[in-house]
Amino acid sequence: MSNFETVKCSQRTFVGIRHPSIPQSDLGKFFGESLPKVMKHLEAAGLKLDKLKLIPASRYYSFSPEKVDVMAGFILSTAQAKKVSETSDIKKDELAGGSYLKCTHQGPYDKLEVSWKAAMAEITRLGKSNGSEGGNCYELYVKDPSTCKPEEILTEIYIRVVAGEKRKRVEEPVKTEEERHKSVVSDVCHLDLAFLDKARTQKFYAGVFQWSFMDYTDDYFVFMTKSGGGGFTKKKDKSEVTKGSILPYIMVKDLSDDFKKLVVSLGGKLLGEVVPLKDTKDGHEFGSFLKIEDPEGNVIAAWKDTPKPQ
Repeated sequence: MSNFETVKCSQRTFVGIRHPSIPQSDLGKFFGESLPKVMKHLEAAGLKLDKLKLIPASRYYSFSPEKVDVMAGFILSTAQAKKVSETSDIKKDELAGGSYLKCTHQGPYDKLEVSWKAAMAEITRLGKSNGSEGGNCYELYVKDPSTCKPEEILTEIYIRVVAGEKRKRVEEPVKTEEERHKSVVSDVCHLDLAFLDKARTQKFYAGVFQWSFMDYTDDYFVFMTKSGGGGFTKKKDKSEVTKGSILPYIMVKDLSDDFKKLVVSLGGKLLGEVVPLKDTKDGHEFGSFLKIEDPEGNVIAAWKDTPKPQ
């Protein structure tokens, strides 16, 4: 199980051993070998870990089922880090200050992925954006698994968050018709979509909408945009994908023939023609959309605003 809170953190320094490309299955062995080395190095620098209440940690730069870019070590204050020198394998790297979503996970490590997924969803629910680029997300291993039962293990997940400005602007009340047409929604909020082939899905959404991705398990990965994000869950076959049950509208710059060719070239289908929408009062066209089926069978709509004539 897990719970959340938003905390303020100052800029700190992560001291540890980094492996840029390690199989997920080897993480336990890597932590077991790296943490004692870092601990010994810190104690040699005059830092008393027990007195300072330093907790073993891992910092993630990227994460996928195939490989992980991770750093194992301890988080120090700027003053503490100045006492520590670097070696050929033990390095120092700054952690950005700011707001972090803290997720406390209670239970075995093999269930951590559930809390990570829940934390990503919570960030979107709060109207925030994922600010973990550059390794600004980490885990603290609060309760030693050798001293308790698996269901009592405590792990704290920290993910840096930044203001979701675009979402805030959408949620603000629009007072006039002109303001409504000028408000621009350039991304979607959190959505869970389906996929059958991960590589094909990511190629499609990266090519058409420039989304980025982070893999968590073989059956789930998240997508990230400037103002939010969502996730894709693996399905067995297309019969499990309910077409049109969720229809996200995604802002695009144009719905030209070039855009249509791009969709088709990446495995998508065009479902009909571009549909213009007009104001019922003055007949002004305020936007148009095109329904698309992605390679996995999800139905989405590309939306383009139409500026109001002056």
